[in-house]
Amino acid sequence: MNTRLVANGHVPLDSSVFKALDRLFSGILLTEGRAMRHIKSERAYRFYQDIFRSIMYRLRAPPLYFDYYAWNLEKDA
Repeated sequence: MNTRLVANGHVPLDSSVFKALDRLFSGILLTEGRAMRHIKSERAYRFYQDIFRSIMYRLRAPPLYFDYYAWNLEKDA
């Protein structure tokens, strides 16, 4: 079950994840200061999940690992 959760889980949309995304894309997505409460539609939610899936697919890692990356990036900042 854990393997399936990691492989198919969605990335939590919190401020640390948005900060990491902002750093990766040099601020072009205007994500600074954002959190889940700022996501107003399912389409917007899917947009961000697709970005995470695309990034992590290229790294050959589950999308949920992006959250781990974001936490460590914030911790190191």
